Amino acid sequence: MLPAIDQFPGYEHVAQFNIQRELGSGANTWVVEAAYNGNFGRRLPFFGNLHSVPNAHDTLGKTLGTNLNRQVTNPFFGQIPPNTTQGGRTNFLGRIMQVMPLWRELWAVNDPIGYSNFNSAYVQLERRYASGFSFLSNYTFGKALHSGGGIGAEGVHNVGATGNSNGPPQANQSMREIYGLSDYDVTHRFLFNYVLDLPFGRGKALGGSANRFVNAVIGGWTMSGTTIYRGGTPFSLVCASGFCRNYITIGQGKLSRPSFAEPRVPYDNRVSGHRALEGSAGLTPYFNPDAFQPVIDMDIGTVGATLHGMRAPGFSQWDYALMKHIGLGSESRYLQLRFEAQNVLNHMNAGRPNNAIPNRAFGTITTQEGTPRFVMVAAKFFF
Repeated sequence: MLPAIDQFPGYEHVAQFNIQRELGSGANTWVVEAAYNGNFGRRLPFFGNLHSVPNAHDTLGKTLGTNLNRQVTNPFFGQIPPNTTQGGRTNFLGRIMQVMPLWRELWAVNDPIGYSNFNSAYVQLERRYASGFSFLSNYTFGKALHSGGGIGAEGVHNVGATGNSNGPPQANQSMREIYGLSDYDVTHRFLFNYVLDLPFGRGKALGGSANRFVNAVIGGWTMSGTTIYRGGTPFSLVCASGFCRNYITIGQGKLSRPSFAEPRVPYDNRVSGHRALEGSAGLTPYFNPDAFQPVIDMDIGTVGATLHGMRAPGFSQWDYALMKHIGLGSESRYLQLRFEAQNVLNHMNAGRPNNAIPNRAFGTITTQEGTPRFVMVAAKFFF
């Protein structure tokens, strides 16, 4: 690896439009907001392949085919240390035809060749805290696409033998080959949170004339919560260890992606994430494993950088908190008792399907998103 000649952190172009409308007045004021956000990355850092022939699949693979895997006399023998990949008496024809055949691989660190596009619109309804109640809810509709882009540790990962949306193009094709939905793209996201002082105790709607001891029990309670629902994210299909290495072996790229089996068959089984969980009753793979196969010979994968038309299961979670304020003689001195629960309903969100082919679990789900219910009880003294 060596630094790119024109290293550059990239450009970020931002476009925003926002409109707000206030409804009501005084303690019962609500704010409605609608907005558009756009973020466009250009010349993003990635790892540029300097050793492979540009578009090696069309240039070499289609014409020479498996001859690229044939051992031939190495014209560079004696010019390179013999104990290296390129230094033997013979070598793969594909490696001898590298742009820089004296080097096994040569990558330009932080080459500014990546780009990204993000567009989103959201609507929001908010009631600021007043009279013991606040509320905020918003819905976001968005789309994120990218082709490379990653600096430092992320960039090092991207240059690895990774055949997914974060990996390099197959057979050193142009960056357009991996342009598509980002694996973090979420089309729909809905969130709401609230704070509510419960109407019990002195001065409240219920128990407003309670005596001191009753008020100490029923008064001073506040509850709050946050709920999120979001759609699933795109996912990639990759080849298991030892497969789809045709262009790695001859030094003309990294991993190829899997291909669709021919004749093609429908691959979306249209089942829930829970139905695809390994060990569930009536287990049905999330997608049809028989619809895909590893690449053969000098082909490249026909499956895109993310699997078209499919997303991982969605995600939902309810968090809840209940608090009790106990006065200790002055307004600034009180004890707060807190009960907090993350994922209070203990809802299990299915994770992404196993995406490596061939694999026994290919198409099934064996992980979960988020965590099980987590409860915390605490006391805090304010003075």
